[in-house]
Amino acid sequence: MDGFNLDGFNKDTGFNKHTQSNFGKDGYDMDGYSNNGFNKDGYNKDGFGKDGFNKDGFNKNKLYKKTGKKYNDFGFDVDRLHEKTGTKYNEYGFDIDGNPEDGSVFTLG
Repeated sequence: MDGFNLDGFNKDTGFNKHTQSNFGKDGYDMDGYSNNGFNKDGYNKDGFGKDGFNKDGFNKNKLYKKTGKKYNDFGFDVDRLHEKTGTKYNEYGFDIDGNPEDGSVFTLG
């Protein structure tokens, strides 16, 4: 074993033996971030995209992109809590991703 993983990165230094840099052939470092600091999904280490919003649409000030307010269109905040119930489920029993509290699965057909 030469101290490098299968992608060519040294686990201690992050140096890539194939590219002779800290970035792999795909342009991402050992932790999966580009030289601009974004991963393949377009988010930085703090979870914010180039537009300054996270995957749920909230910025670092905890404001929702579309409304400019603390809650999204469905009443959930940056911590994924519902404004009316104070829990991760709304008054109908669904979370921010639309999953039901009871874990049931709906299928069509």
